[in-house]
Amino acid sequence: MKKLSEFLGVLFKLMCVFFCIQSVHAQNLTQESTWQLTGEKKNFYANQGVFHYNLKAITSKLSNPNIPESTINDVRTRYDKSKKTLRLVFDLSSAEMAPLYGHISAEKKKVFIDFFHTTPREGLNQTISTPFLESLKIWKIEKNMTSVELQFNEKYLFEVFTLSNPARLVIDIKK
Repeated sequence: MKKLSEFLGVLFKLMCVFFCIQSVHAQNLTQESTWQLTGEKKNFYANQGVFHYNLKAITSKLSNPNIPESTINDVRTRYDKSKKTLRLVFDLSSAEMAPLYGHISAEKKKVFIDFFHTTPREGLNQTISTPFLESLKIWKIEKNMTSVELQFNEKYLFEVFTLSNPARLVIDIKK
């Protein structure tokens, strides 16, 4: 009985340390502005915050397996030299945008995006050369979840919105 008590005491201490470490490194959403994406450009630019689209569909997929899967077919860019703006477009195979969650980190000069019910196309080009974007990383986390990391060379302002038929995630970037 004493050994069990000692074991539970050590286990409790390890769990406390684990949760303390997790809370130190966790994203604090209470300090971030959050917005839901719509299918239109609103000229609302932010340098940090959290954005999402159709997160209810993630839980709906469990009860309704007929929600279509999607593929990221391409990532396109257009740089406007005169306006000093960059547009990134993620082209998806579905008609409607897949559920997604994103975080703009001004501190890290990164944008993180998780696409649910989505996989990257085999051989998708991740080498994009633009004046703003240092690197683009796309990887499959699970069978039907894809994560994207955009690394920028300095802090920028971002506008994020979706388009449909076909589904596209559009990110406009400006100084």
